[in-house]
Amino acid sequence: MSPQQSFCRQADKWVQSYLDGELDDTKVEGLEAHLAECEKCRRSVGRMRRGEEAVRELYQEDLRGAEPSPEFWTNLSSRLERKDSSRRIRFWESIAPILPNWRVMAPVGAFVAILAVWGVGQQEIEDPYVDGDGQSILIQEKRELAQIRASLVDMEAELNSFDGVR
Repeated sequence: MSPQQSFCRQADKWVQSYLDGELDDTKVEGLEAHLAECEKCRRSVGRMRRGEEAVRELYQEDLRGAEPSPEFWTNLSSRLERKDSSRRIRFWESIAPILPNWRVMAPVGAFVAILAVWGVGQQEIEDPYVDGDGQSILIQEKRELAQIRASLVDMEAELNSFDGVR
């Protein structure tokens, strides 16, 4: 496919946006430069433009003198006001059919919420420095370090005793 054919396909995608004035400036410049060189695309854009103008003229002819009467606007606004005032319902009234006897359910829900908050407060928090036996992990580690030091001291003493034997 030649670069000319490739740009013709791209131009075909941009034409409607171009005619509607929705194409950005860089694409408009590229499309207009292509239209100046490509007779086929220029004819295609011309046909689309004439088609849009014909539809616009027919639409405008059909709508001439089709302005709504003042009574229409008066009737419409009064209907909207009546509908708006009759539709005002409080939130609780709108959900009441969903809830079985909400006057009883509200205190029960509050009681359950209080129990949940109290239960969270009574929960034992696990101490990360205490093992399952209740021993402090830091104390256990200090004991292990002391045992290691003692073992190192004993080993050093044994090595020194071997040096003395020679």
